[in-house]
Amino acid sequence: MYLAFIDRYSGPVWLVVVTGTLGLGLVYFLLYMISDESSLLGFSGNAQLVGTLIMWSVLPAYLIAMVVYLHRETRLMLDKMRPIGPDSQDVLYCLEQLKLSWFPLILVSVLFGVQQNFFVLEGIAEARPFSLIDVTAVADNAFLWMVVGIQIAWRFPLVLALRRYARGLRVNLYETETVHPVSLLAARDVLVIASALALMPLQALDASFRWVNYQAGLSVGIPAAVVLLFLTLSGIRYSVIAAKRERVDEIQSEIEATDKQDMVRLELLSAHRARILGMSN
Repeated sequence: MYLAFIDRYSGPVWLVVVTGTLGLGLVYFLLYMISDESSLLGFSGNAQLVGTLIMWSVLPAYLIAMVVYLHRETRLMLDKMRPIGPDSQDVLYCLEQLKLSWFPLILVSVLFGVQQNFFVLEGIAEARPFSLIDVTAVADNAFLWMVVGIQIAWRFPLVLALRRYARGLRVNLYETETVHPVSLLAARDVLVIASALALMPLQALDASFRWVNYQAGLSVGIPAAVVLLFLTLSGIRYSVIAAKRERVDEIQSEIEATDKQDMVRLELLSAHRARILGMSN
């Protein structure tokens, strides 16, 4: 599925967050105003309910905005890496497409969101008293996790392509900073997830800690951040090791071709070989 909206939108990223938050916030506010008090969810008070509705407004808008942000940052990285990078068609394809093979993950994410409030559906099925806000909570959480699923289904194939791309970099061991744009992009993936997790305490406006409010986000967010970071960095590491191996072979050839009586040159070459071998991967 082609992500046409990313290329068509040229405005600031923050505008996506603000517009999305206000739009969702208005819908949830109206539902909150016309709904009776929650019967099945058991919110401890209005502060917890309002905070949760705020999070459901901000977080999806933020994640959608981060798709735009990471799309732009990935393109900028490819432009910077063009002098030493391999062909980037694979990365560009994954950048512009949401692969159909990953759609089951989005469905699983939606079901995961519904499962968190499944007891609400059970209560409704048992004809227990419920309010509109109870039903809204199930739909809101499902929508939030659908957005999370879309983000993962888009970003993971892209990062796998970035890993393959990074494995083909022509690394200059004497100017390793030339690969920094790739590692910085990997760090941005982590920062995007960390910022999303930082929004979860909005559910605790009543100043009460409830592990259930954080469990799902942390159990998905932390592993995703770790995997996204190390997939890209492992590609860079492969290229650095390959460049080191190639350079060491060149130096070894120089050593073998050097007169054994030329101790100065042999020492210089041996020291340089040791320096290359001692470089961080």
